[in-house]
Amino acid sequence: MKRIFVFIVLVLCVACSDYSITGGPGRTNPKKFNSEVGELNSFAALNTVTLMPVVVTREIALKLGEGKSLFYDELEKQLRAESSFDIRGCVNECVYTSDMGSFPQSAWLRSLRASGSDAMLVLRVHSYEDRRGSAIGSESGAKLGFSAELINRSGQEIWRGSYYYQDEALSDNLLRISKSGGQGWHSVQKLYQDGIEMVAKDLAAKKMTAVSRN
Repeated sequence: MKRIFVFIVLVLCVACSDYSITGGPGRTNPKKFNSEVGELNSFAALNTVTLMPVVVTREIALKLGEGKSLFYDELEKQLRAESSFDIRGCVNECVYTSDMGSFPQSAWLRSLRASGSDAMLVLRVHSYEDRRGSAIGSESGAKLGFSAELINRSGQEIWRGSYYYQDEALSDNLLRISKSGGQGWHSVQKLYQDGIEMVAKDLAAKKMTAVSRN
């Protein structure tokens, strides 16, 4: 009986420490977002940013169909709300499908120069998988990965950001639900909204830092 009691206490301690019983990070751990600025002086001089079509793989485009428009719509909404730049939206087709995640940089640079903007933002979605199950229990958690690049008129990358997060499956961590704060298992749409908000806020913060140092 004493051994059973000790085991239960140990498991509950693991549950409260944001780590899974499998040894991996718990599902309530922060989502992973990283960014870096190439040249602070160039960043400080930016005022207008043109949003280029969001680049997605053919597999993701086929999976979502017409629903793939959410990629660009959410990006524009968050940047207009959170960033300190003058945002110029995409004009025509705002989702670009590419098997390898590549995009026509030369053509997009010509379009950027013609628009008169200082830089273009290119977002590339690498992985996009929704949960299998519901918000109260999923057998497979949602997964999202994307990268973003801010490129100036000379073709120089002056900022880069990347985001990746995979929610745990219910079978991987039965005790996490007690620490989820009622949020449950996220949908991939929610992960995307959170990730794009991080991009917008990071760009605003980097801009403020760059301006304050000049």
